Amino acid sequence: MEKLTVIQKIWAKREKVAKLTTSEKKLLSILDKDSWLTLREMGRLLNISASTINYRISKLIRLGVLQRLSINVNLEKIGYNVAFVGINNIINEDASQAAEHISKDNNVLCVHRGIGHYSLLTKVCYKDFNELSDMLEKWKNDLGDVLMEVFLVTDIYKSSAFPDFFPELDYKVYRQAYTKVSEKDQDKASRETKVDEKDLKILTILDKDNWTRFKEIGEYVKLSANSVFFRIRKMILNQIIKNFTIVIDPQKAGFTEVYLFIDTLRSQLNSFELASKLASDPNVVFVATGIGEYSVLTRVLVEGPLRKLHRKVEELIKRKYTNIGIKYFIALDTCKNLAFPDFFPEFTPRPPINCGKRYSM
Repeated sequence: MEKLTVIQKIWAKREKVAKLTTSEKKLLSILDKDSWLTLREMGRLLNISASTINYRISKLIRLGVLQRLSINVNLEKIGYNVAFVGINNIINEDASQAAEHISKDNNVLCVHRGIGHYSLLTKVCYKDFNELSDMLEKWKNDLGDVLMEVFLVTDIYKSSAFPDFFPELDYKVYRQAYTKVSEKDQDKASRETKVDEKDLKILTILDKDNWTRFKEIGEYVKLSANSVFFRIRKMILNQIIKNFTIVIDPQKAGFTEVYLFIDTLRSQLNSFELASKLASDPNVVFVATGIGEYSVLTRVLVEGPLRKLHRKVEELIKRKYTNIGIKYFIALDTCKNLAFPDFFPEFTPRPPINCGKRYSM
């Protein structure tokens, strides 16, 4: 029997995909926008019962589509910048080991193996250029003769986890307890913009499992459930927590995940205008402008085979704009995917069994 390469093994996994119904896609869109809605609220939006929502969430977890319930964090608010680092000149058999090695770094948020312009694509956070430079220098020493390209993110126009199959639902749909607050509370929260060690641990726990009940979070960080509640609300009001979202496996959901690195320097097109237009497309889940070899980075999820991806890129960019350079990176496997550095490695979320059941406060 012919031995498969690493890339062929990863690609073969894509055949085992779930066939999502329209209702399940809408449910994932709701969870992506606000996974803190109650089961009853989600059911009301989809005109089905809360028990059916519970069953479908559990089913999506069982199929491996829904990996966990997480948060979308504004890293700039807590002193971090974001960069994407593409790594080349890695032998296929060594890519897995390199990805595992890099993922151990706490400043690394995401590591993809794939094909296209890079062998590995990583998302990192850093406080200053010295920290970023030291991290990249360490990688070069550890990985050997590799080539790296850095994209420094300056503005993020869109950041979501799943294509928008429910556009009529507002992006921020928080529960009343988080939106209807007094002016006194808002003023107090705006003065308390700094986060302490306990806040960082709370953010880490929410990133790993945002349905962990307040009482349990309090036991980990030595606070009462009410104190945890008010700290989370403060971070929402200060827009440190943008929204409560999800982490999915695009391949198991039947989607091709591709990053497009777009060069607008040779055209007359403004990169900020392009980013704004791309962000309005429902299949585009991430858009950022930045500094580096390219001026715009976008992440697209397209359902179906690669030819649909090609048509989507033609529809988004090539038919509308001329003299634009595009480089592709198709993600085949994800080694690590966090929204936030792990400031609390001791916390291990409970196994996702019957995760559709909302935990009490």
